[in-house]
Amino acid sequence: NAASGSYVALSLNGELLGAAYVAKGEQSVNVPIKPESTPGEIDVVVTKPRYKPYFGKITAILPDKSFLVIMDNPFKNKSMQYGGNASFDVKVNNLGQQASQTATVNITSTSPHVKSIGAAQTSIPSIGSQSFQTYTNLCHIELHSNIADGTKIPFKFTITEDGRTTKSEFLLNVTAPRL
Repeated sequence: NAASGSYVALSLNGELLGAAYVAKGEQSVNVPIKPESTPGEIDVVVTKPRYKPYFGKITAILPDKSFLVIMDNPFKNKSMQYGGNASFDVKVNNLGQQASQTATVNITSTSPHVKSIGAAQTSIPSIGSQSFQTYTNLCHIELHSNIADGTKIPFKFTITEDGRTTKSEFLLNVTAPRL
């Protein structure tokens, strides 16, 4: 729902797909857009004078293709100690209407606290349409020893399949003893 008098805009990769004005007395609007041939995260922005703007995302997929994504944070309810190493399970979802082909998962981090990422690039087999597969110990991470307690380290998971790429970013919480 959008407040009467709001403007609603949809964009993909920084390019405006469509926009519309919510008429007086209405709370919704149809935003006309051309069919897209690129899957990804569509940005939704709703603005109105003297109101806080709304920013959201919609996942757009191709109806006749597979669409692989990591939706669940592999680090949820988990943490690592400074100087430690651990392996994590990764759940890959296929939201598309077709089975996927063999894909590649690439795991990276720009944090100077990450000493190494084992199996940073891994090949995964086909996943059926509208299903998922959990890969045990897909990602092995080793951290440096000089990290402050409560540091959150960003990791980017990039899945490439049949020329299409999806990206997911997650945070890993680091704990350190208090002396």
